Amino acid sequence: MSKTWIIHGDCMQVLPMLPAARMVFLDPPDNLGVKYDGYEDRREPLEYLEWLMHVLRRSYEKAPIVWRADYDQHSPQVMRQARV
Repeated sequence: MSKTWIIHGDCMQVLPMLPAARMVFLDPPDNLGVKYDGYEDRREPLEYLEWLMHVLRRSYEKAPIVWRADYDQHSPQVMRQARV
């Protein structure tokens, strides 16, 4: 029987320590200015998009399926970058 893990943490710190998986679920900060502890949620749009794409690439290194929950305003830019 397979194991299911739910890990709460910064994926850039946690992902490198994990074995390969079937799926990774991401709920990244949405760059809306929310006050997080230890993360600046107000980046320039291009900087945020580059950061988000880096997170997605790292996630796909661990699993063939990456489920991303984020603010809809970023989806068109992410989809354009993903096609490149």
